Order: sequence, then C-alpha cells, then structure tokens
Amino acid sequence: MKTILSKLTGVAVFVMVLVSMQNVTAQAPQKMSYQAVVRNSNNELVTSKSVGMRISILQGSATGTPVYIETQTPTTNTNGLVSLEIGAGNIVTGTVTGINWSAGSYFIKTETDPTGGTNYSVTGASQLLSVPYALFSASGNPGPVGPQGIAGANGTVGPAGPQGIAGPAGANGAVGATGPQGVAGPAGPAGPAGWGLTGNTGSNPATNFIGTADDKDVIFKRNALRAGLLALHNTAYGVGALNPLSTGVNNTAYGTETLTVNTTGVDNTAIGWAALRLNSTGGANTAIGPALASNTTGSYNTAVGYALGSNTTGSYNTAIGDGANVSTGALTNATAIGANSFVNASNKVRIGSSTVTVVEVPVAVTVSSDGRLKNNIVNTELGLDFILKLRPVQYTMKQGNGKTDFGFIAQELKIVLGDRNVNMLNKDGEFYTVRYNDLLSPMVKAMQEQQAIIENLKSEVELLKAQHLSVVGKLEMENGLLKSDYNNRLKKLEEILSVKAQK
Repeated sequence: MKTILSKLTGVAVFVMVLVSMQNVTAQAPQKMSYQAVVRNSNNELVTSKSVGMRISILQGSATGTPVYIETQTPTTNTNGLVSLEIGAGNIVTGTVTGINWSAGSYFIKTETDPTGGTNYSVTGASQLLSVPYALFSASGNPGPVGPQGIAGANGTVGPAGPQGIAGPAGANGAVGATGPQGVAGPAGPAGPAGWGLTGNTGSNPATNFIGTADDKDVIFKRNALRAGLLALHNTAYGVGALNPLSTGVNNTAYGTETLTVNTTGVDNTAIGWAALRLNSTGGANTAIGPALASNTTGSYNTAVGYALGSNTTGSYNTAIGDGANVSTGALTNATAIGANSFVNASNKVRIGSSTVTVVEVPVAVTVSSDGRLKNNIVNTELGLDFILKLRPVQYTMKQGNGKTDFGFIAQELKIVLGDRNVNMLNKDGEFYTVRYNDLLSPMVKAMQEQQAIIENLKSEVELLKAQHLSVVGKLEMENGLLKSDYNNRLKKLEEILSVKAQK
C-alpha cells in the first residue's frame, strides 16, 4: 500500500520524546531517545518497514533557526513503532554538544518519508517543555558536588515477557459526565503572524484562506503596483491589468497591460499581453492574445491571435489568426480569417492571405437565393451579346503557386459592364474584385438566346427541306412525262423505219 503522506491534517505520526536521565555526576551522553508511531494515509500502521527521518532541533519557535540536523532510517516494529536516539544519526549540520540549552526555548522538528527515502512528506514540530537535565548541566557551569549518598540495593530484574497480540477494539463506552473545568494552562509561544513566506503547514481550507471576510475587493501588488484584483464585477491579473480608475463593470483582464486605460467600457474580456490595451469606452469586446491593442471606443469586436491591431473605433469586426487585420480603424462588420488575412471594406469577409492558393470545403458552397429575400425581380438584360464581348483568359498569379488560372480581367469586364451599378464588379481599396457567381445568370441567358437561334434555324432548315422535296417531286414527275413522251416517239420512229425497210 502506498504510504506517501502529503498533508499534516490526518497524519498519524505520534512523537514521544524520552530524555535519558543519566547519573548527573557522570559525563552526560549527547543523545536523546525518540519514539514515533507511523501510519499511512489510510490511518493504517506502517509495520516492519524502514522509514526515512530527518530530525532538527530549532531555537526560539517551531519555525526557528535549526541548531542541529541529522537523518536516520530506522525500522518500524510490528506495532508501527520506531525507536532511535537523537544524536546517533547522520549529522547534516551542527552538534548536540554545541547546543546551549540555557539560551531560550527549543523545539524538535521531525520530517518523515514513510517509503524509506528522503522525500519527506510528513512534518511535525513540538516544544521541548523540559530541557534534558543532563544535557543542560553539561552545557552550563557545574555546581558543587554533593555528598556521596548511600548506595541502595539492586533489585532483581525480571525477564521481559513476550509481546501479546493486540486484541480487537472494544465497544465505545457511554459518555461520562462532564468534569469540572481545569485550571488554564500557561499560554504557549505566539505563532507566526499571517501566512509564512516559505509555506504553511497544518492549514485548513475551511478556516485558512487569503482574502477578505467582508464585502471588500482583494488587491495584489508587485513592486507597489497593482497586479491583481478580485472585485464583485471585475477580475484582473497582471501588472497594469484593468485601469484602477475604471468604472466599467463585468470586465475580465488577464495579462500585462490588458485594458490598461479602460474608463467606462463594460463586458470586455482581454486575455494576453496588451489585449485591448488602449480601450477606453468600448464594450462587449473579446480579445485573446495581443489583440485589439489599438481599440479605443469600438464595441462588439472579437479578435484571436495577434489580430485586429489597427481597429480603433470600428465595431462588430472579427479577426482570427496571427496578423489578421483591417485596413482602417473604423470598419464595421468586417471579418478576416487566417494568418495575415486582410479585410479592406466593411461588411466583407476575407479568408486567408494573398499566398493562399486553395480554399476547400467538403461540400458545395451555397448562396441564399430565396425569392422572399429579393426585390425588383426582372429578367436579366445581360445575355449573349454581353457574353460575346467578354475575353476569357488564362494566367498565373504573381503571388500564386505558378499554376494556370482561368477567368477574366476585371478592368476589361468593367468596360463591358459600362455604368451598370452591379455587385459583379467591385473595387475595395486598391484592387478590383469579380463575383464570378453573378456571371452564371448572363451565361444561362446567352445559352437560352443561342437555343432560340438554333430553333429558328432548325425551322428554316425544315422548311427548305420541305421545299426541296417538293421541287424534287415535281422534277421527277416532269421527268417521267418526258421519258414517257420520249418512249412513245421512239416507238413511232421505229415503226416508221420498219415499214420503209420492208418496202
């Protein structure tokens, strides 16, 4: 069973210090007997097992200066009891003979590793209320030697009996009557005030805490500057986090220089260095990372990463990714997604930077096309004539991957469109953009117009075909008549020639 004991509360290490009272006239042995019962975290005895112990004698208090430290590795018996002599272990510092027992109070501090190593997880300290007389006399000025007393007769030493088996625990008896209150004992030495600088032992989370017991803010400081705040409606952590003069509520600032100059802004969340550093009155912003660092009055912005650094007064903007940003500080509802993505117009979404070569989704992209969302619905005026004026081209992008792309030149499309006010062609900032989806309708119209032309030509061909057949029939009929007339004439000629030949 694992026997690592990490908390003092509930730890079953019981210490009994027994002082060896030697003949005061003899040389005092510089040792003290020490016994302890060791239990594990389940309050079970640690029996017949080697344990590691470090013993310190402290001067002045339970956290005083150690004047002597030693380590030992005793073995518990079948009852979990260890017995050792302080002064006979491996000395870490100091000597027992060097302790001036007359120089104030002393405490024994024990640290135990139930697994036998040096990972001391159990600590206890108790005051030596009675200094061992022999040790005290050995360290002080010797008094006069008294007269030799009469030696008493030695008694007979009886044999040690075997240790019996521990019987089962008996039932709890009835609670007796409360006895009279005893005389109050002397006050013990004052413990350290507040939390110790090197940690505390024996603390109880139910009663020991850092904070306030009344409705007051908790403030932490570093180098005399506020570096933490636990308030009713605001939380801040980090040097310069959340302006101390801010009256805004429901703000959360984690990181150095987050919401540093906020005045009345509310409902902001800033996590990471310089997040929303210059925000003053903007509200409902969310910045994770060094984001929205220049925002002053903009609200409802969301930035993740080193993002939206140029936004100052714009609202409802979103940027996700390192370097994701807006072109100016006053855009509205602009979205930039991806590293170094740059959106240069309000109500626009930009995915990726100019180095992106593929935007892929596992399903087809759909566009809202419900008739209930549209006004002024008429047949498109752009058709075959418009399509025939376009110049389809192939090209490679200057910042692309070197592969060939297909499309149109926006400036040429602008000439074909003329002064039409359409979304097919836009100029956001420096460059033109083409919404290729809008070309689908003119293409379909052009195909319909072409089909109408084809149908007309087909009808004309059928008519010509019918006319051709009529002419052919007429010619065949006339040819038959001529042939019949020819045959008749030939026959008559043959008859005439036959008659002449007979004559």
